[in-house]
Amino acid sequence: MTYFLLFYMVFYMGNAVYGTYLPVYFQSIGASATQIGTLLSLGPLVAVLAQPLWGSVGDRAKTKNTVLALLIAGCCVIILFFPLSTAFAYLLFMVCLFTFFQTSISAISDAITLEELEKHKKWSFGADPAWRDGRLRHHVAGVRLHSRSQYRIYVSCLCPDHVWGAAAADPVPAYFGLPVGGK
Repeated sequence: MTYFLLFYMVFYMGNAVYGTYLPVYFQSIGASATQIGTLLSLGPLVAVLAQPLWGSVGDRAKTKNTVLALLIAGCCVIILFFPLSTAFAYLLFMVCLFTFFQTSISAISDAITLEELEKHKKWSFGADPAWRDGRLRHHVAGVRLHSRSQYRIYVSCLCPDHVWGAAAADPVPAYFGLPVGGK
């Protein structure tokens, strides 16, 4: 499990640096705000196209580790080519190419991690379905934040899937201080 933890730590720290530094880099090479916005907005579009492709490649591959290694290597090589030109069309192509490889790394690595967790029952992921779908997490957060009403809206905005899922699937628990059973 240490390898998985180290991988996730390095991957998400790298994403934080990349995601924070890239707009600053584009600004430093003279890109306008409109160009920066265009370059950064292409990521989700490329992800919509790339993730299903890489998902099917990962499903058909003998081992997902090979696909993950290919994605990581592709990102590492492509990022080295960013400084070669400041032309907008070049940057557009490089961002699309980088995003093509980068967006599926987390999905493939999560699949590998879950497969490994399945092999080792002591590391079971989400044994309790209530924790897995978020209802119990929301109730626990609600109990902790009940006395601070100004945080209720924040929690509702922060995790709307938990809030609405809990509201739709569960009766209002008694610990919220609300009447239960129509009383």
